[in-house]
Amino acid sequence: MPIIEVPLDHVHDHPLNSHTVTERELRNIANNIRRTGRYPPLTVRELQEQSEDHPGEDGHYQILDGHQRRKIFVQLVEEGREEFATVRVDDWSPLTDEEALIALATLNSWGANVPRKRAELLHAITKFTNLPDAAEILPESARQITDAQKLLQRPVADIKRLIEKAEQPDVVTMSFVLGDASQKAALARFTAAAQLFAVFYGAEFISAEIKDGSDRCRVAVMTFQVQNAAKTIVEEALKRAGAGLSPGTRNKRGRSLEQLATRYLSALAEEEDQVPLAEIEAQLKEPAPKPKRRTKAKAAPEQAS
Repeated sequence: MPIIEVPLDHVHDHPLNSHTVTERELRNIANNIRRTGRYPPLTVRELQEQSEDHPGEDGHYQILDGHQRRKIFVQLVEEGREEFATVRVDDWSPLTDEEALIALATLNSWGANVPRKRAELLHAITKFTNLPDAAEILPESARQITDAQKLLQRPVADIKRLIEKAEQPDVVTMSFVLGDASQKAALARFTAAAQLFAVFYGAEFISAEIKDGSDRCRVAVMTFQVQNAAKTIVEEALKRAGAGLSPGTRNKRGRSLEQLATRYLSALAEEEDQVPLAEIEAQLKEPAPKPKRRTKAKAAPEQAS
């Protein structure tokens, strides 16, 4: 199979390619090619007149492996890197349309694949070969090929919902008791906690409630959902924030969150308004004045008649 050089605009994606990579992976591959100028040749076949995807002129090739690299080469040419306007390819010609489908399915079996596209590719292969033979040459088993074909019988929107549900990250619910809600400072820290979570942990706010505590004080309770992968980060941040609290501190977890939130908002306000950090912390920690207790007026002594 010879390695040849071909104009980039004569190299075309296969319409049934299902292989995909993340934006980060694509960016990293591009950075390496941009820096070194080296890359594995694209695996291609020359499109013949009888090919279904023939463009109407000779000298055009279809990719069997390397669709992501072609996307990067287009980007590099747009950046002015003209050396990528001609690319090295590994020519597997001659291949029929059916043989090209088999090569596409086997060369691009690693990593992530778009489920519906992969199902379309497997379905196309089963049109010219039986299921047992297909299972012997493809990464998928006969059962997996059959299940993939069932995807094509469902509406696209239905398949999209199934995929989104399968890819939904695990979330955990975290609740915090944030102290006496009758105090102005406690409510300030309560609001700070919500802002902290939104900024740092991408937590989804669930509820905020004011409840009567066991000692008849009103306490603020805040509940969030946070991705399971971030839970250890949250817990570690709380642990560090509460390191200075005395061992006998009540509601240490809630107090740790208050301290974390206070420090964050203090630093943010200091950066924006140039207000001294100590002054902001003092304002947040300042307790509200206690309401004066009403005393009943003493009844006047009765005068003797």
